[in-house]
Amino acid sequence: MKSVNPTVSVLFPIGKDKRFLEEALESIRNQSFKDYELLSQEDDGRGITQVLIDLAKKAKGEFLVRMDVDDICLPNRFKVQVDYLRANPDVQLAGSWAILIDEKGNQIGLQKMPIYWEEIKREAFFRNPLIHPSWMTRRNWFEKIGGYNSVFATAQDWELILRRVWRERIENIPEPLLKLRIHSGSVSFSKNRLQVYYGLKARLSAILRGDVRWYKGIYLMPSLLALMIPTKLKLLARLNLNRFLVKLFDHPELTAEGPGMTIKPVLGIVMPIGQNKEQLLKSGQWGLWQSEIEEYRKYFGGVEIFEFKHRNWFRFPEAILLPLVQSDRFKRCSVFKAVHLSAVVPCLMVKALYRIPYVLSFGYRYDEFAKIEKKWVQWIFIKLLEPLAIRYADLVLVPTEGLRAYVNDIGAKNIEVIPNGVDVNLFKQASKGLTLRPQGETLLNILFVGRLERQKNLESLIKAVYKLLKGPTLPRQGRTLINKLVFVGAGSLRGELTKLANTLGINLEIIGPVPNEKLPGIYRQADIFVLPSLAEGHPKALLEAMSCGLACIASDITGVNEIIVDGKNGLLVQATVNGLVKGLKRLVGDSKLRKLLGTNARKTVLDRFDKRKLMEKECKLLTRSQYPNSS
Repeated sequence: MKSVNPTVSVLFPIGKDKRFLEEALESIRNQSFKDYELLSQEDDGRGITQVLIDLAKKAKGEFLVRMDVDDICLPNRFKVQVDYLRANPDVQLAGSWAILIDEKGNQIGLQKMPIYWEEIKREAFFRNPLIHPSWMTRRNWFEKIGGYNSVFATAQDWELILRRVWRERIENIPEPLLKLRIHSGSVSFSKNRLQVYYGLKARLSAILRGDVRWYKGIYLMPSLLALMIPTKLKLLARLNLNRFLVKLFDHPELTAEGPGMTIKPVLGIVMPIGQNKEQLLKSGQWGLWQSEIEEYRKYFGGVEIFEFKHRNWFRFPEAILLPLVQSDRFKRCSVFKAVHLSAVVPCLMVKALYRIPYVLSFGYRYDEFAKIEKKWVQWIFIKLLEPLAIRYADLVLVPTEGLRAYVNDIGAKNIEVIPNGVDVNLFKQASKGLTLRPQGETLLNILFVGRLERQKNLESLIKAVYKLLKGPTLPRQGRTLINKLVFVGAGSLRGELTKLANTLGINLEIIGPVPNEKLPGIYRQADIFVLPSLAEGHPKALLEAMSCGLACIASDITGVNEIIVDGKNGLLVQATVNGLVKGLKRLVGDSKLRKLLGTNARKTVLDRFDKRKLMEKECKLLTRSQYPNSS
């Protein structure tokens, strides 16, 4: 509805594709807020940016609204945005979330964007933080800053945001005010190469202006890589575009109406660089992987596992080239799960080449582990890869709240906390305890399960057992004795730990890697489980021990203290020899406390860490992650 002095001016450029034009116009006519003027103009060959500049010059409204011919405004859009900008006079530009629809108008997801100015500033360099057709901005401000840059044939909105976001307040309204249509004729698909080029140019300009620090130029590498790929190769990669679009937008679980398609999405699971099935078999972990793959198959039409042949330096070029060498397998997938940080390398390539989203499973602070073990080259690699991996991920899965805060500070778009879980039917208490003990004596077995590396702090545990045995205050009521210390696992410190135990006279038994399904039998032969680590993510071994009803002692560190409540379902101690001695002394001499902690530990796992329930949640998130930025 046009008035002499309208509140809102709608900038409505019309491109060649007019299939959805009438539907878009109808959504504007149906606005509850009627004080607007509709300014439309067809593209005469000069490009959409020039059309937008022409329309903005004609505008008389207090506010400018951006709208595309293939999208649909929700009836209250203009009113909500006008009210928001009037209530927040320091906000110059306001976008919103959007409901994603396909060519037929079927709802396929919800695209959420960062809400507050601080979030938008943090993310603006790494991705466009606003949906362009959701914009409403103040006309005076728009004209003052010079409006759109005519040099940018596409990504003109991102360029404007990068030009002003560091100085003036830009926000998103956290509700969907627009239906955003995803189809093969949209600019994102039809002019993808131009989008990449001008997006790269906008970010490079921000660096040259000094708005962004120069070293962040490294994050432009994926876009540069996408531009360097020959056009013919990209065309070959997209021969199955229509099939890809069907997989991407017609999954029945995310379609709001209609019967949906019978084609089910395919999940790609990328192992950490250098890992393969053979190594998992040797380490006893393949059974665990198999059980998880079976769960994924309940939700996906297929599961593709990507592994690596090389463990030496060849694994790095292998990771980069894998998406090209195995392009058919990669293109079959609708979404990828990168298992730990290094698995992201091929996922970044796939995203640049084929535009397929990935989910990063971020299990622990990889930089802390490398620092503790003094692997400085690995530490540098992690510090370079981590921001790229997190910021380009469509979803980051973390097991703890501490890790949520960490990846959020780096700039993750979407984060979900899913703790590690345990098969509570496999890992359960024994019906009876140990019976082969001398009369009148209780022989206690102390157990550790995990890697034999510096990060696990096992030297301190051996020294703590020695100090406890040699100390004058070892409890002797009923002749309580420590029978032996048992380590289950492999690692570079095996020889060093054996030597230390022999020197101190400690009865240490080191058992090599054990298949996951046989671990419950080992837990049931122990009386106390100890995890003396210097750093952890969300330790599965601790959860397995708790599920088996063991009394547990663990370091009071981030991640672990989200599992154990000190004195209720375990003991938290300082990761020092004296701290471990203090915890061991309490449990060795108190069978009632061991039983109480073990019982409560089992209850904790049943309530919070049942793997079946957690896998169900993860699978649903993975299916939804086919739709980037959707939920």
